[in-house]
Amino acid sequence: MNTTTTGQADRAASIGFDFAVAGMTCTGCANRLQRALAGVSGVADARVDFTSERAHVSATADAGMIAGAVIGAGFKIS
Repeated sequence: MNTTTTGQADRAASIGFDFAVAGMTCTGCANRLQRALAGVSGVADARVDFTSERAHVSATADAGMIAGAVIGAGFKIS
């Protein structure tokens, strides 16, 4: 999981998490994962791309919470 700090003033404390996701078989999977990530406390933005099998999350939440949401939704960070 790669992390970056955002440069926007309104998200100064947010960290960007970019990672590959294994186990998605359809766009419904991507939507389910995106909803799960967006539901994590501290997540400002969550985007999941089924085609590239990647996710991007901007959050003040820690990596463990993000990973927990991925696993809880039935997927793996690869």
